[in-house]
Amino acid sequence: MNGTETTMLDRREFLRGAAVMTIAAGLGFGSPPRAAAGPPQAHTTLALWSRDRWIDPASLPSGSEALASAVVAVTFHGHSIPEGAAPVLHAVKAYYAIQSARGPQDIPMYAWAPSAQRTTIRIPAAPGRGVMLSAELFAPRGAEDFHFLLSGHASGRPKLTEGTYILAAGEPNLAGVRLTGTPSRPAIADEATPIPFEYLLVTVA
Repeated sequence: MNGTETTMLDRREFLRGAAVMTIAAGLGFGSPPRAAAGPPQAHTTLALWSRDRWIDPASLPSGSEALASAVVAVTFHGHSIPEGAAPVLHAVKAYYAIQSARGPQDIPMYAWAPSAQRTTIRIPAAPGRGVMLSAELFAPRGAEDFHFLLSGHASGRPKLTEGTYILAAGEPNLAGVRLTGTPSRPAIADEATPIPFEYLLVTVA
């Protein structure tokens, strides 16, 4: 496994991108449709470290009550790409839920890019809703996966809770992959081989 060589994201570039995203959202662009004909194809996997294994966050009975109406700190770190592989993750956006004259609107903001070694963004959790993130991908070109973490009790939906999530390219087998390190600087390790897939660790607090 070859960890990416990274530097902190330039603040002016970050804010400029955020402003563009906000303007676009205000004009009705950039937000995913609230109702779709069917589930879109997923090109990334989101899993939560629970006790001693990775689980589907949709298997949790409910999200964290403490985060139901709080400002959630989301930290992106630990991005790694297998040696010789082309990167898949292009950027991650966070969405701020606001009320407008047209009703609830999800305002996107760039939260992470591969040039950032570690970034933390604070997102107000919409009461009873949670936090939405999306991953923009290099390949397939123009693809974007949306991951909505709910703070409520909706059955079969990914839940928002304190802990470490992994955002992995594709659908890798996580059975032998373990979370190591400290809560502030987590890492992962494979029992048998170097990590064969690209991933980004996401800590929620």
